[in-house]
Formats: sequence, C-alpha cells, structure tokens
Amino acid sequence: MTVDVPHKCPVAPLEMAFTLDRHFRRLGRRDQVELVYTYPINRVHSLAPVADWASAEFERRGILYETFFNVERVDPEARVVYSAEGGQYAYDLLISVPPHRGARVVADSGLGDEQGFVPTDRYTLRARDYPNVFVVGDATNLPVSKAGSTAHYQAEVVADSIASALEGDSSMARYDGKVFCFIEAGGDEGTYIEFSYTRPPRPVRPSSLLHQLKLACNELYWLSARAVL
Repeated sequence: MTVDVPHKCPVAPLEMAFTLDRHFRRLGRRDQVELVYTYPINRVHSLAPVADWASAEFERRGILYETFFNVERVDPEARVVYSAEGGQYAYDLLISVPPHRGARVVADSGLGDEQGFVPTDRYTLRARDYPNVFVVGDATNLPVSKAGSTAHYQAEVVADSIASALEGDSSMARYDGKVFCFIEAGGDEGTYIEFSYTRPPRPVRPSSLLHQLKLACNELYWLSARAVL
C-alpha cells in the first residue's frame, strides 16, 4: 500500500493495513502474504502520537513499512512501483492512495487555490479573501482532518456565527481545531483519537467495545442526519 498526502481521512490507510492483516489471518494465509505500507514523510502518519502507535502495531503484526517513499511512477506490466527517492517494490496487488484535491469548480472560480482548497481563517472559518463566505470540511486549506466529523464540528461554529450575525451580534464563534475519529484496528477491535489545535491525539488501547461503538456511531449519525432520531 502506498499513501500520499493529504488524504481525506487521516487514519483510513492505517485502517486498511490493519484490516488486511486481520483478513489474511482469518483465512489462515497471513504467513503467505507480505504486507508493505509506505508513507511520504519520515513517519507512518503525519501526527507523531498516531505514528508512534501505528508503527508499533505494524511491528507487532509483521506489517512492513517504509517512510520517505513518494510514488514517482508505476509500471503496471512489470508490477513495480517506484519512488522519487529511488526505492521500489514489486507487487501482486497495489493499493495506492493519491493526494486529495479540492473541487475543480472551486479552483476554477478563483475562490480557492490551485488544489481547489479555499484559504480559510483557522478560527472563524471565514474565507480569507471573502469575509462573507464560510468554509467547512474538505473545502478548507486548514491542516486538520478533511473527514466528515471535522465538518460536523466546524458546521456548529459556522451556524452559531451566522445566527449571531442575523441577530446583529458582531461576536464570532471560534473553531478550536477539534477532530474526533474512530480507528479500525483490525477484526473486532477499534480505538479512537480526539485532538485540536493545542491538544495532540492520544490513541487509546484497542478493544472490541470501541469497535462496536464505531459501528453504532456510523448508524446513529446518519439516522440523526436524516432527522430519524
């Protein structure tokens, strides 16, 4: 598996590696499979506490990993992936996570940058060049997760700010960078991370209970979004 940055959900590639490990163990074929995970910077995740936890899990499970591996090209006939640093891996199955880009319409409109992300104030969530525009989720250029839970917390801030403006109140709600995300740790176990601009993440010990909570949260969230709950 090769991963580039940024990618929408910061832990999704890790979840894929853990899930594959568990899958082949259940089939009784893990000893016949070599799993390799590459990441473009000097650790296996952009957040150091998550990287420390994940690399230890990789070693415990026998998942190989290489950092500073920026994919330069893929030879699909020879089934080899090459990095800009000179490394290479032969593969039977290549799972590659390309860098995430913003919407083309945003880039073409001039509202965003060349990658389609809107320059955004990290606290007020206003577009820097368009103060009457608010930005949330993967439309922002903020250095936080571009997953749905992030947009959820940001939307609360934007809703409060718009409500205040409609009431003639000039005060602005502020976003503190809060992110929460469950992590599949493989099989029937899960963990989670919660962090903000000033509070680093601390992955907790994986458990089957957290895995079940993750599954329940998925269902409950969409029920609430549809106003069923």
